[in-house]
Amino acid sequence: MLFGDASYDPKERLSNNTNFIHTFQSVNSDHYVYSYATDDYFGFLDPNEGTGDNQMLDIGIGRFVVRTLQEAKMAVDKTIHYATFSENYGSWRNVVTFVADDENQNIHLKQAEQLAVYVDTTYKNYNVDKIYIDAYFQESTTGGARYPSVNKAINTRIEKEHLIINYTGHGGELGWAHERILENADINSWKNYNKLAVFITATCEFARYDDPGRISAGEYVFLNPSGGGIALFTTSRLTYGSHNLSLIAGIYKYALNKMYKSFIQWATYYVLQSWRALTILTIENISFSAIRR
Repeated sequence: MLFGDASYDPKERLSNNTNFIHTFQSVNSDHYVYSYATDDYFGFLDPNEGTGDNQMLDIGIGRFVVRTLQEAKMAVDKTIHYATFSENYGSWRNVVTFVADDENQNIHLKQAEQLAVYVDTTYKNYNVDKIYIDAYFQESTTGGARYPSVNKAINTRIEKEHLIINYTGHGGELGWAHERILENADINSWKNYNKLAVFITATCEFARYDDPGRISAGEYVFLNPSGGGIALFTTSRLTYGSHNLSLIAGIYKYALNKMYKSFIQWATYYVLQSWRALTILTIENISFSAIRR
C-alpha cells in the first residue's frame, strides 16, 4: 500500500506539487493514447521486469491518494470504520449496480448487460440493479444533452447503499459520460459513511492521481469524508472498451466468491492471480489502478 498522492513531476519543478510517492510514468509521456502512469511497476519483481508487455505482478499494489495529514487521518479512520462498524453488514452487501453509457452503438450497454447477466446467473445470492441511461429521458440544455434523472438515480442508489457500483462508458477527470451523469458536485454530496461501495469503472482517466493541478472525480470518491467509496478499481488514463470488458470480467470471476472472508483478502488474491493473468499487459490495462482505503 502506497500512502500518499503522486505527480507527473518527480523533479519538484511545480509549485504545490503532490509528489509524495512516485508513480511510474511512461517514456512516451506526452501522447494522449500511449502515455500512462502506473503503480504496478513496484510489483514487477522478477529480473528484467518493469517496462514492456507480458509481465505479471508479484505483489498487489494500491494507493491512498492523500495530500494532507487531515486526508490521511480520514482515510485511515474510514478504513477502520468500514472493517469494524457492526451496521456495515446487511442486505445492501448483496446488491451490485451496473451503470451504462449510451454511446457507440450501445457497446457500453451491451458490455454492462453481459457482466450483469454473469453476476446474476453465477452468484444467486446477489441482486443486480441497473441504471442504463438509454432507459431515461434525455433533456436538451444550453450546456448540451443531459440526463438529470440519471444523476438522481445514481445518487439515490448511493444513499440506499450497495456493495459494488460498476460503470461502463465514456468519462474523464470530471465524471461520467458526455451528458455528465456523475459530477464532482454529486460525489461530494454523498453521505453514505456507514455503507461504502466499491467502485469499478471502465472509463477513461476517472481517477487520474498524478496531476497536482486537479483532484480527479475518482479521487473525490475516495476522499469524501462523509461517504463515497471504500475502494476503486479504476483508470488513470485513456482505455478502450474491449480491454475494459476482459479486465472487469476477471474481477467478477473472483470478487463475489465466498472463499474470501474479507475485501482485502479478495483484492489481494485478485490482483495477484487475475489482474494481469486474464489479458496481455497492454497500455490500456496498465491504465487501471487500485485506489483504496
